[in-house]
Amino acid sequence: MQKSKYKIGENRLVFATKGQTDVPPSIAEAPTPSLSDLSKDIAKDPTNLNESIKRLGASWKDLTDATERITNIFKRFDVDVDEEEIEATLREPGANPDSADTTEAEPTDWKEKKPVDVSFKDYKHAEKASNELNKHKDWMEYIKASAQNHNIPVSTIVAFIAKESGFNPNSKCPRSSARGLAQALEGTWETYQNKTGQPNADQFNPKDSIDFMAWYCRDLINSVNAKIDREGLSQDYKLSGADVKNLYISYNQGPAGYLLLRTYLDNPTAANFNAMCSFQKCVRGRSADGKPIYGWQARADYAGRVASVAQAYANPFKWSDFKRTA
Repeated sequence: MQKSKYKIGENRLVFATKGQTDVPPSIAEAPTPSLSDLSKDIAKDPTNLNESIKRLGASWKDLTDATERITNIFKRFDVDVDEEEIEATLREPGANPDSADTTEAEPTDWKEKKPVDVSFKDYKHAEKASNELNKHKDWMEYIKASAQNHNIPVSTIVAFIAKESGFNPNSKCPRSSARGLAQALEGTWETYQNKTGQPNADQFNPKDSIDFMAWYCRDLINSVNAKIDREGLSQDYKLSGADVKNLYISYNQGPAGYLLLRTYLDNPTAANFNAMCSFQKCVRGRSADGKPIYGWQARADYAGRVASVAQAYANPFKWSDFKRTA
């Protein structure tokens, strides 16, 4: 009997062949606890394995080959997967125990009475950041020093750390060499070591990681703005330390990805769209009308949330105190 084929889509497992509901027989023969749990999930609901991916990712969060391991598990069940899709799922809030996202319900009158125009989740991110920095006062001093040295606002650095690592100095990305508070990639970290003359700088050292983040933001600003002047691109695309959303896009996509995205957003032609998709082909999911949502589109939206966290941190308030006086 021909096995069913499945694939990842919309951060769920979906059937590649419509109408097939049989579960591959090899699933029942899974030899390890992780495979056993996965097989039960497939048998119970083969259209939704998001939680299984998250659980496996959480178990293997300290392993650089977590994505490869998960991919191999799915292949044993004759499941077609896109590694980038697994990585996107692992990156989702809640996939990593160190995630700063909150499960606390939004107050019913939040939208009506909030003193700062941010979402409740992003307010909670900023609140957690404040709590972490109160516990680690030396980190706050490192942030202030790096902010001054590299001319990057404190709120920008805090928001980046909150979204990149959730203030876990030992954070490791399960799919790459990203490490520490700043989630710096190994190659970029080596560039930082060489350019700053700090060969012993350590990704897991909070002081070094915080300085890297501010340094890299400044380096990106200088690189992007010089490229804009050199190539005669729109001055509106220039970065600054206070432009949190666009700076975060550049932090994740690099100067080339950022400028391609800004060009497309400014002039959304088919040619510019295709150029952006060629730069980054990962599909994160699908919209209600079935159109693909590309990784670069999702990350642009995510960057808006980082800016929201920075705004909330720069305009601090305590909801419980505010409520009593509102």
